[in-house]
Amino acid sequence: AIARSVLKRPDVLVLDEACAKLLSKEREATLKQVLENHFGRALHLTVRIGVPPTPTPSQQRMRQRSEAQQAAIAAIDSDPNVRALREQFSARVNPDSVRPVDTATVSQSGNEPT
Repeated sequence: AIARSVLKRPDVLVLDEACAKLLSKEREATLKQVLENHFGRALHLTVRIGVPPTPTPSQQRMRQRSEAQQAAIAAIDSDPNVRALREQFSARVNPDSVRPVDTATVSQSGNEPT
């Protein structure tokens, strides 16, 4: 993501405000050196704190997790068995107890997580 940002605007790298306390002159110099090695040429690099032009990888992961969580809650809410329990016993589902299924850990049969 950093390399993409540098390619879009090679002189300015915008870091999210959450990263501000992690930035130091030493880290900025290290980052510049790594980027120069990556691109194979000298770079003029200015690092500033602000709102990046595109979502950061961390922001993308958080959005994906949130979407997966909301989909899991919706799946539980629409499950006919859960609906029957709600109607018959006035049951409630604690949304904090719902977790999305990690499809990478679902067995070959597709029935149960491993």
